[in-house]
Amino acid sequence: MRNMKVARMFGFKAETPGADSRSGLARIRWSIAYKLTAASILMIMLTLLAGGVGLWQVLTIGQAISEVRAKEQQRAHSLELLAAGQRLITSLDRMLLTQNPALMSTDVPVSLGTLIFHMEALQEAGGEPETLDLISEMQESYSDLLQVVSEVNVLARQERWTEVNVVLEQEVEPVNKQMNLFIRRLVQRADQDVKTVTSRAQATVWRAGLLLVILTALTTAIALGWRQFVFRDLILSVTELRQGVARIVSGDLEHKIDIKTGDEIEELGAEFNKMADELFSVIGSLEQRVADRTRGLQAAAEVASATTLVLDPDELLQQVVNLVRERFDLYYVGLFLLDEERQFAVLRAGTGEAGQEMLAQKHALRVGGDSMIGQCTFRTEARIALDVGKE
Repeated sequence: MRNMKVARMFGFKAETPGADSRSGLARIRWSIAYKLTAASILMIMLTLLAGGVGLWQVLTIGQAISEVRAKEQQRAHSLELLAAGQRLITSLDRMLLTQNPALMSTDVPVSLGTLIFHMEALQEAGGEPETLDLISEMQESYSDLLQVVSEVNVLARQERWTEVNVVLEQEVEPVNKQMNLFIRRLVQRADQDVKTVTSRAQATVWRAGLLLVILTALTTAIALGWRQFVFRDLILSVTELRQGVARIVSGDLEHKIDIKTGDEIEELGAEFNKMADELFSVIGSLEQRVADRTRGLQAAAEVASATTLVLDPDELLQQVVNLVRERFDLYYVGLFLLDEERQFAVLRAGTGEAGQEMLAQKHALRVGGDSMIGQCTFRTEARIALDVGKE
């Protein structure tokens, strides 16, 4: 626990019990994360709402513009139909006055081609049911007109001008007038639709602008309120925490940080208090640890001194293992040396009865074998094991 606190204080990552962390967070009613998350979510929702309103406004205006363009095109095609019908009647009258059937192959086809083009354009554009009904009636009159013009063409080529005049007066002109009536009604309806769409688009823009103003005011009010009631307290508590930590860092380990915010800052202050207590305890026990270290060094010096007083190699080795076991409080110490062929590590000294028995048996381990001694001598590196019985 002490090492964990010291590591945490100096910035090292230390493992903490999960249960303590969870219970600490469970005690927090409104953590900083909750506060900031709530504020962020609210602002994001308002921003998305404002963006949605703006997008809705753009789409509505775009749709209105598309409808206006469609109606303008419908109106233009209708006016072109009206003009083409007048040109057709004019061409037929000129043919009758000049009694020139060649005009049926020049002027009349041009007028008919214009009629065909704009009639097909109106049919492809479509529209509301009432508009489609008008176009359908125009199509019927247009079919009648084509049939009558075909009849005039036959009579003109036969130079039966009296009959041509009768057909023009009794059939062509009435059909053309009927078509003109339908076209004017279509133009009027297109003009009315343009005004309706324009008015609707203007009303949509006004409503969207008002809603954006309301959302902007609401967002501003929430931001100011959140800053006053949340971030102000957060800034004050952070300032108090910083001042308390500064006192602890300056050496006042008995200073206690007292913050009551009900969030992570309060928990962090408590953690700093715990670390200060642990650090105070660590500093108090530092001298004892230094003394223990000194005794260890003295024991090592005694071992080195004893080895210089013994001349017999076997006795020297036995004296070394005995001193190492005694001074460092070990349960067993054994010393191995390689034979001349460097194939086996031979036990030359050992402590206790077990060591004497293995010496009597001339205990040896193969270099590079599966044993821990065999691996150490083969790799010429130390090996540490918690349970040497398994090695």
